[in-house]
Amino acid sequence: MTPEKLKLISASVIGESLVKKDFLNKSSVETNYGSLIPIRKIDTNSTLPEKYQNKKVMFWLGESAVVIHYWGENYVEDPLYFRNLYQNSKEIYINELIPTPDLIDFDDKNMTLVIKRAENDLSIYLSSKKENEINFILDKSFNLFRSVWEKSKEEKMGFPRYVSSFLQPEYPFLKSRKIDDYLSRDLMKTYKSVQNELTNYLDEVKKENFENGFGFADVKLDNLVEDKDKILFIDVEKPEKVNWLTLVGQLYQDAVSKGNNSLFTKMLKEKSEKIFNKEKKQKLAVCHFNLGRMNRLLLPYTLRNISYNVETNNKIDFDRLNKSLKEVQTLLHLS
Repeated sequence: MTPEKLKLISASVIGESLVKKDFLNKSSVETNYGSLIPIRKIDTNSTLPEKYQNKKVMFWLGESAVVIHYWGENYVEDPLYFRNLYQNSKEIYINELIPTPDLIDFDDKNMTLVIKRAENDLSIYLSSKKENEINFILDKSFNLFRSVWEKSKEEKMGFPRYVSSFLQPEYPFLKSRKIDDYLSRDLMKTYKSVQNELTNYLDEVKKENFENGFGFADVKLDNLVEDKDKILFIDVEKPEKVNWLTLVGQLYQDAVSKGNNSLFTKMLKEKSEKIFNKEKKQKLAVCHFNLGRMNRLLLPYTLRNISYNVETNNKIDFDRLNKSLKEVQTLLHLS
């Protein structure tokens, strides 16, 4: 599809073609602009209660565009959950400060976004053996994180989304639930010990009066894309204010989990350490980086995500939970 034709795509026309939810049982959806092909297999698990069902789907539209469509709003006890995700995404794709693929069009009525398709995500570099190639990509990624932070930073302290919600559940409906209801006695003891240690750790970090800038709660290799030598953010539904090194820490933890012995991970660690050594407050820089690592480690294990898995009969990997908690404790003692 040529750039000129790309600009003519109407999100409202596509949104209307999806409103009947026929796509739930189809391998593709025909539109005036070509076939929509689901990027991920659509979950049609009818055993889940309606309030637990995902109401977001992403499609390829040829080689040139991506369509993101939200067809419901209520999720568990949040009546505007998907509406808020849609609105957040739209605002960030429009925001010229945040480097993202171009927003071609949007449809508020049917919560549909049409976005220019990038060349690839950064996960392809995890298997690379070329130092120059990896170094180039890491420099571009670090520059992305830092430049956005420089332009948006303010004297407002805060911590990554899942670090915060590990300590204090973010949704009002969780007030009636306790982590004790889901874990064994020994695991619960470890869980609460980490909560106490993390609370004390954050209290100490607050004394440093650091600045935060624009960032995201879920930075990982496949949420960063490359397009014409630029690195861009995608999956931008959960914006937050953090230090730019927190984003680096998230990226590092994701790389460790997917390829601990890869050249990419090794070079990412080395480049991060060089930055720490250049910072005036080296200890604080390491803290921000490690908070990013903790954010990824704790993401599946907030009260919200644990209770969700139990209530939808999804198995919780308690061994992995215990290991993640121990890793967080190690990071707390290193900083």
